[in-house]
Amino acid sequence: MKKHLTTILFLGAIWGLLEATLGYVLHFLPALISGSILFPIATLVMLRTYQVTNSKKSVFGVAVTASLIKSVNLLMPNLSVWKVINPMISILVEALLVVAVLGVLSSNKVLPKIIALPLVSITWRAIFLGALAIQYTTGAMAVASPLIASTSSIVDFAIVSGLLSGAIATLIYFAHTLWIQKTKVFFATNRYAAISTFVLAVATTIAVNFI
Repeated sequence: MKKHLTTILFLGAIWGLLEATLGYVLHFLPALISGSILFPIATLVMLRTYQVTNSKKSVFGVAVTASLIKSVNLLMPNLSVWKVINPMISILVEALLVVAVLGVLSSNKVLPKIIALPLVSITWRAIFLGALAIQYTTGAMAVASPLIASTSSIVDFAIVSGLLSGAIATLIYFAHTLWIQKTKVFFATNRYAAISTFVLAVATTIAVNFI
């Protein structure tokens, strides 16, 4: 993984930058739409990482980088700790699950490829809801998240949004695969671009708190 550190830093920063910018914009959209967009985009970043590095560790390294960028919000006094930690948990869980199905996505079997990302989307959401429930029942969170306030909200988040998000991610996966096959685009970055993008991602993550 060491030889891919520049790529990991760059693509992790891209992911962190997208989390900050799109995450802010998506708050103004209906919940079903906003909750279905970030996972497919994160999946694209992870697929690109794997295509460039052929390393599952690098894919998770990109997620760790994006999560670390998100963690700068812990310095913001007006933000709840859990509003920062929970998205970080989501990023890492998403990455672990995507890494787990990379073998399936690399196979020649079409049906498992179609099923894989919707299954990942539903699973990470179920794990996330479990984490929210633990935080509430243990008293770590004083008020229950709206996502676990009712059966309907749980179903909407885990199943409805999960299937929609997974379907979008699957379409992106096939489009990305076709694009790579057709274009043979060469990916290249350098430490200066990686560091600059990382700094921009951190600055943007902080800045959106003041908008």
